Amino acid sequence: MGMTNEQLLQSITTVIVDRFDMLDGRIERLEQRVDKMDTEFRQKFEQIDQKFEQIGQKFEQIDRKFEQIDRKFEQIDRKFEQIDRKFEQIDRKFEQIDRKFEQIDQKFEQIARKFEQIGQKFEQIDRKFEQIDQKFEQIDRRLEDMNQRLEGTNRRLDGVEQKLKDMEHTIIEVESNVLSELDTVQEHANNRSERIENRLVCLERNGNSAPNCALALRTEKLEERVEALERKVSWG
Repeated sequence: MGMTNEQLLQSITTVIVDRFDMLDGRIERLEQRVDKMDTEFRQKFEQIDQKFEQIGQKFEQIDRKFEQIDRKFEQIDRKFEQIDRKFEQIDRKFEQIDRKFEQIDQKFEQIARKFEQIGQKFEQIDRKFEQIDQKFEQIDRRLEDMNQRLEGTNRRLDGVEQKLKDMEHTIIEVESNVLSELDTVQEHANNRSERIENRLVCLERNGNSAPNCALALRTEKLEERVEALERKVSWG
């Protein structure tokens, strides 16, 4: 038997109601998922805010570190200023030594004008002084290399400062020894120059009565002077 219209309508109504019930269930589950996602998003955003706060604290720590680094660089700058003053003192010491050598050079020029025969010996002495200049240049290069190494740490700076103090004492001792030796050399040079001038006067008065003997004596004295000067330069 076929369904009546009323039964058919009731069946369709039942199907529609079931469909709406299914839709209500799906909508309810969807709302639950949306609520859960909203909760999760809120938690995530709270975590992100906490992360940003932590990052802000990290930046504050970094700023404090940079401030500490700036203070360290200021300390390093003050150390370099102290080192520069030490080098200026050393330069003044070397200038005093240079002036002493200039005085000696003037004495050598006076002797050279009187005795042209020993010109070659003075050239040898000049080469010795060039060797001394090269040694000073080597010392300057070493000091420059030390200056570059000093840029590392404060501990090395303190070590170099102590080394500079030791070097200053050494230079004072060397200066004292050099000045003493230079005064001795100058005194011997003046005495020998006077004796040689006396011999020349004697030869002029006596003529050529004993030229070989006078020439031998003069050559011997000049050789002794040159050897003494060479020993002095080698000692320096």
